[in-house]
Amino acid sequence: MGSRPLSVTLSTLTCLALGLAVAGAGSLPLSAQASDVTIQVDGRAAAGHPDFAWVGDASEVIEYKDGEDSTTHTRPGNHKPGKCILRRDWSSTRGDWNAWRQAVVNGAVDRKSVSVIFHNDKGEAFTLNLGNCWPSGWTVEMNAKNSAHATESLEIVFETMDWKGK
Repeated sequence: MGSRPLSVTLSTLTCLALGLAVAGAGSLPLSAQASDVTIQVDGRAAAGHPDFAWVGDASEVIEYKDGEDSTTHTRPGNHKPGKCILRRDWSSTRGDWNAWRQAVVNGAVDRKSVSVIFHNDKGEAFTLNLGNCWPSGWTVEMNAKNSAHATESLEIVFETMDWKGK
């Protein structure tokens, strides 16, 4: 089926209810402005003006019929791992995200916890905790108009997700 995962809809509504600045509210990807989010990997804050973009998670939909009932019913099937993208200003002196990705490329999957802490005008609003995370991709994008600026992106695959509200 072609519907959006429920968790994406709920997170968008939650952000709007808390008064967070959300780009693309109501559509994918969900993205919080850099001043509204703090990212932690294994408890260590990510430097370089971090940003977060939601990619999503989903469950398979299993269709079935019950006896002679002509209605097709559904139930959740296997849960697929979720994905999100972490971004920050790139610096050649900070190689932690690249090193984490390189470990995966070399066959040593180092699973970590990632916390995305959303802030509003009153401080910390809620936290999205992602578990069993590992990087499935890493890029550095240069701005051709301003050679002094580059953005580092890390695509994260996660197995568990937990929202903690304040």
